[in-house]
Formats: sequence, structure tokens, C-alpha cells
Amino acid sequence: MLINNVGSIARRLQDEFHSTSSQLQHQGVKGGIREDALKHALRDLLPLKYSIGSGIVVDAYDTQSKQQDFVIYDGFGSPVFLKSESQVILPVESVYATTEIKSTINKGELEIAIGNVASIKKLQKSLYHPPGVNIVPSNFIYSSVFAYTSDVDILTLKKRFDEMSRDIIFSQRISTICILDQGCIVNVHRDNMDTTNTQPSEDTITVVRKLDMEQSLYMFYLMLQFHLSSN
Repeated sequence: MLINNVGSIARRLQDEFHSTSSQLQHQGVKGGIREDALKHALRDLLPLKYSIGSGIVVDAYDTQSKQQDFVIYDGFGSPVFLKSESQVILPVESVYATTEIKSTINKGELEIAIGNVASIKKLQKSLYHPPGVNIVPSNFIYSSVFAYTSDVDILTLKKRFDEMSRDIIFSQRISTICILDQGCIVNVHRDNMDTTNTQPSEDTITVVRKLDMEQSLYMFYLMLQFHLSSN
């Protein structure tokens, strides 16, 4: 039932993408509509304890991230420093995941996405630990890119992605890129190509999974849901 539901959502997203592309010329308006479409789609799939918003993430040292298209955060226990109809300002400790949303992913958009992800993963978490309690490492933020299409083949985009990410430390890299009409770029374990990882590391490499539209969205959702359920 779930995969059929995801499949129908993928078809709806694709239809809305083509509709807005043909009817609207303003890129900002089109981008906003596509962000809202994905937000509503995931809202139907994610548990209620997760909230979804766009905005800025900050840490206890007054460092701010760049603007984030799509932030999934703790909807029940998280303080929100500012909240309007369209924007939120959140503490980094309450953020589970971010997604950069692109209509058409190209080299320039990919570079922007890499910078935006690094800006939030550089933030420092400040967690309170009561006396006598062992300190447990804080969970990482899962970051992905979702694009409706690309100006190049997904294999070419993967090569560009690897080149641009070379000088970025693993903990600040993008975990997954989903191109709805081509497939996904994911991290897998070097010694087991069938094992997909949500966090890039020295033990992982990026590979391309060529998938149809329904399977692309399904993989994007499964990667996100796995991270949320394990953190």
C-alpha cells in the first residue's frame, strides 16, 4: 500500500512540475509552488511529531545557517525562535533533516546546494548533560537534494558532485540526491555496494541508482524515513 501511495504522489509531483513550467514564467513563484508540493507530499507520509518548514537554523554561539528550503524538525518539543506563515528560525539541536529543492539541477544549483548544506552542518550542537550521565554523541543532520529534473545525465551530475565535494569534510557533505525523472545518487559502503548509508564517511563512496519516477521518490522517502526512525 505504501509504495502505491508513494507512486501516486510521484506522478502528482511530476504533473504539477510540468503544469507550473508551462504556465508560469517567474522562477521564484515556480520554485515556491514546487517546494510546497513536496512539503505537502511528505506531510502525508511522515508521523505528526515531525514539522516541516523553511528558514534559518542557529546554534548557541549565534552562528546562522544559510536559508534552508526544507527543514524537518521536532514538532512537539522544539522551541521556535521565530515563526511566520512561510519562515521559521530553529535551534540546530531540534533539526533532524534538511532538503534543498530544485526545479532543474545544474552545476550552479548543485554548488549552491552544497554550500547551504555545509552551512547547517557546521553549526555546533550544545546539549545539556545532567551530572553523572554518560555523554552520548548527538545525532547528525541528514541532508539531501530533491530535483524534478536535471540538465545533464545523472552519471555526469554524479561526477560533478564528487568533484565539488572533494574539499568538504565528510560530516558536512550531502547524503542523497534525488532526481525524480532519473534516479538517486547515494552513499554506499566501499566493501558492500548493496549497503546504502545515510551519512557520508571515509568508508563510503557515491553511486548512481537509475530508477523510474515512482522508485526515485520511494528511495528518497525510505532514506529519509530510515534516518528519522533511527534518530
